[in-house]
Amino acid sequence: MLNNGDTQQTAEIIAELTRPGTNTNPADGFTPDTDTITHTTEPPRRPTEPPADICNPENPTPCRFTGAEPEPPPPGEPALTLQDIAAFHPEPGQHRAEPDGWAILNLPANALADNDTQTRSGTLFDRPVHVRFHPVGYHRTYSDGTTHTTTDPGTTWEDLDQPEFTTTPTSHVYTTPGEHTARLDITYIAEYRYAGSTWRWIDGTLTIPGTPTRILVGELDTVLVTGPCTTHPHTPGCD
Repeated sequence: MLNNGDTQQTAEIIAELTRPGTNTNPADGFTPDTDTITHTTEPPRRPTEPPADICNPENPTPCRFTGAEPEPPPPGEPALTLQDIAAFHPEPGQHRAEPDGWAILNLPANALADNDTQTRSGTLFDRPVHVRFHPVGYHRTYSDGTTHTTTDPGTTWEDLDQPEFTTTPTSHVYTTPGEHTARLDITYIAEYRYAGSTWRWIDGTLTIPGTPTRILVGELDTVLVTGPCTTHPHTPGCD
């Protein structure tokens, strides 16, 4: 449980939470900067890119990211774990979809998510530090009991060059009318750098749960009308 002011944020950490040569090490010595989250869609610029399939939904094991940094840090530079940077956690994701806030019964709604990289800054172990979080997995939980895990954040129908209400890799079909909810949890890998040092990957993945988004699902009726109902309000189909 991460506590940030008056709010609490639960994060799932999959990692080894000890630093070599020490006992279990809490996130000690951390002084966060306020309002310092920056967002960018630039990919990580590293000699070795992170694997793209670490959160493959066809893999039954949890998302993991180990052996991330092959080179040890220079002497005197502490290596960081996910527990050390717990207070740097990224902002929660928010489920978005086409249409926005509503869906048609038994037709696909196209789920979307932001896929930008978030960077936090602060002081850790008396050193200025930046921590950068890269989204690698998206887990959606729907109130009808279905879930969907993918590495794809989602793409609009327009960008896919598809008609509206057609199936996409991230679409979902609601089979009961009424009010539903959808929640997006995003899994990240992280890297850090101290002032003057290079970026270094951190073993493990961090999953930040989102908040449920309300979606109203209704049925679609098709009728033939002689013109727009705004200008012909009393014609058949508009009454």
